[in-house]
Amino acid sequence: AALLLLIPSLVFAQAQGRIKATITDTAGKPIPGAKVTITCAEISTYHKEITADKGGEFSVLFVDATKRYTFKVEANGYQGSEVTHKPPIGGDTLAVSFKLKSLNEAVAEQEQQALAQPGFKELGEAKELLDLGKRAEARAKLVAATVAKPDLYVAWHELGRLDYEDKKFADALANAEKCLALKPGD
Repeated sequence: AALLLLIPSLVFAQAQGRIKATITDTAGKPIPGAKVTITCAEISTYHKEITADKGGEFSVLFVDATKRYTFKVEANGYQGSEVTHKPPIGGDTLAVSFKLKSLNEAVAEQEQQALAQPGFKELGEAKELLDLGKRAEARAKLVAATVAKPDLYVAWHELGRLDYEDKKFADALANAEKCLALKPGD
């Protein structure tokens, strides 16, 4: 009789799993009230929304831990994050941490990445050289910037300005025309 009761429970049993998470900023300070949306690509109807407590923590029990779940974490003043995790099957709890960048940190990082791109990097170096009064070296960097990124109108503008100041009017006009072709009205 006991065996007959056990068989149906095994048939209907599912693989449960648990995830406990902490949401912090990059300095490790908890972000209370962060919104978490959990979805599953394999279960189109699965959608769960959770708010982190005042310690920036939340936990979730998944009835089907055989699937991978996507966690979208958002908080005011922070850049959101989206990560996929699979909870462990059984009694173990997966500990997860989400570190969100402030919007200021995200903007600064994007600016650094943009300035490191070919063309922009040389343009930045040219500006530094101009500030030091090294016009010839700056001009070489500006030329390198136009070679690396031919549509960088600011470099053409600066080349035209330098040529005009050096009384190389034909070169200044050619560089100004290239600038105007890229950005009319400059």
